[in-house]
Amino acid sequence: MTKPNTPTELTYEDARIGFEFTPYVFHVTRDLVDRLSDLLEEDLPVFRDPTAAKDAGYSDIVSIPVLMNCYAHFIAIMDSAGYLRPGESFHSRSGFKFIAPVFPGDTITSNMKIVDKWVKRDHQYLAFQIESRNQNGDLVAEKYHASVWPSEATLRPTS
Repeated sequence: MTKPNTPTELTYEDARIGFEFTPYVFHVTRDLVDRLSDLLEEDLPVFRDPTAAKDAGYSDIVSIPVLMNCYAHFIAIMDSAGYLRPGESFHSRSGFKFIAPVFPGDTITSNMKIVDKWVKRDHQYLAFQIESRNQNGDLVAEKYHASVWPSEATLRPTS
């Protein structure tokens, strides 16, 4: 598999274990970190107050870990690499590992690869591993994502 010139649907048959998608780059802004804290009604001082964050040993306010859903989002990475997820696919499971804090001003690069594919009870699965690093090359997060990919079982009409 190589990066397509125009967006193309990633099929189960074409998916290859070990395939690496084009890196996805995400810029963390202070406005985004603040808006996310507001949205989630986060009130821990290290997420809101630069002085409190510095007193806790950080260089600035820390982004809420759920920001990972922006910089390590499997669909955003596929889209930026020129691939489309089939509309009939759906999320199966995820695992997250937060390794280092992410700050406003960081540029996060996420690398995703296909790590497994299998069939269970007539359903096809694809699994992806995502590693996210900041502008210094420091690993900040890892994510495992698995989805059910369309098959006859998922497309079969139900009675």
